[in-house]
Amino acid sequence: MNKPSLPQPVAIAPHRIHPATRPAYVHLNVANLERQLQFYQQVIGLQVNWQNDRHAGVGINGRDLVRLTQLPGGNRYRGVTGLYHLAILFPNRRELRAQWDGCLRSAGRTIPPTTR
Repeated sequence: MNKPSLPQPVAIAPHRIHPATRPAYVHLNVANLERQLQFYQQVIGLQVNWQNDRHAGVGINGRDLVRLTQLPGGNRYRGVTGLYHLAILFPNRRELRAQWDGCLRSAGRTIPPTTR
């Protein structure tokens, strides 16, 4: 019996991104720099790499993952969306889980051990 042939890709990119490629930092404007620094340190587990009056970089091992700029008196617009998520690559699932548990604990929540 002959196997049906699978469809072939229409195009294959001649160049691929190197597997060691990682995203650069995300730059966010914030209303309160100190409050955001507390969040990224206490909830997400990042470190402050540098900081001045209105700017800061947070990340790991001296590498910025998020750069923050405080805009005093910045406008907040109701009924519109902004950047409410970003991706952070963890070295493995265990590290991801540890950070997730920290996020839940900071929100006063826990996950039953059976779902871990």
